[in-house]
Amino acid sequence: DWGMGKSENGWMTGATFFEYITKIFEPWLEENEIPRPVIYFMDGHTSHLTYHLSDFCMKKNIIMIALPPNTTHFMQPMDVSVFRSLKEIWKTTVHSWRVKHMNVMLKKKDFCPLLDEVIRGISPTIVKSGFRKCGLVPWDMRATAVFS
Repeated sequence: DWGMGKSENGWMTGATFFEYITKIFEPWLEENEIPRPVIYFMDGHTSHLTYHLSDFCMKKNIIMIALPPNTTHFMQPMDVSVFRSLKEIWKTTVHSWRVKHMNVMLKKKDFCPLLDEVIRGISPTIVKSGFRKCGLVPWDMRATAVFS
């Protein structure tokens, strides 16, 4: 399952992140009976952290761990492994779509089905490798230059 949101400028805001946590992430935890507490690693950008989010997470036993800003290239799992794979799979998927639909422009209505196909191509192994390379799970202080 996945969800989609938007903001005026296209960036994640406190409001869009709060909506994601309250409308998608936490209900998913409930539906799948995930035991609490749950640790949620997140980008440490201040726009993501709001009082309402902190209050909600405290009540729902979700522990937010903010990763240091400006460390995306070596300490943030999504940047280290997932986004690279996502870009590669997106490029291949769009190319395949264009081959099948010669002389047809990719429209907004085609975006979500293609994105769904791309997201399904991101395996749990890819996600886990990002956390391992960053030294977050399992914990390994030697994995990044920050601690060495």
